[in-house]
Amino acid sequence: MPIVRDIFQVLQILLLFGFLGLTSMVFVVTLLNRSNVRNLLLVVHRGRFGGLPLLPTLFFFAVTVLFLVALFRGQPSFALLYVGYMIGGALWLASQYVSRATYITRYGLFKTLGSNSRVSWSQIHDCFDVKTRRGRTFVLLYCDALGARKRHELFVPTARVKAFERILDRHLYWNGDYAATTAIDYKALEGEE
Repeated sequence: MPIVRDIFQVLQILLLFGFLGLTSMVFVVTLLNRSNVRNLLLVVHRGRFGGLPLLPTLFFFAVTVLFLVALFRGQPSFALLYVGYMIGGALWLASQYVSRATYITRYGLFKTLGSNSRVSWSQIHDCFDVKTRRGRTFVLLYCDALGARKRHELFVPTARVKAFERILDRHLYWNGDYAATTAIDYKALEGEE
């Protein structure tokens, strides 16, 4: 059955090249989107473990373990195949890490990269924060372009809270302290209108 084995190896190589091509393209598009962000003041990564996305991280570590097993068993062809998947996994991990972050600029913030999830400072009409064990969650209440009330929760780690508070103080204009708001629109907080 050498023909079946050769077909299987060709399919493996084509699948690897497809995966590498797709992850490379996503990585380049993510870097191009990131280069379009101007006047950057602060970057806040979302999620646990410093903002590392779960699925690409698990994929990268699984392929790394398979690579080490192939090396230990003396299978260089499989080890080379897993190196390709490790490179693709690293590109996938890097693009997800960059695109899922919140970018705070002089003009507003990007909730995520590459989407129309921009909120300008003039749209935000209220803000308050909730202390957590690892930092603070800032809840920004704003109106979108159609006038609908929205909210965005942004977790800021303890090390970056002071920098984010300075940005809020500089760019948001209201009469009182944002942490001491007394009138809260509970329908907007619950996501209702």
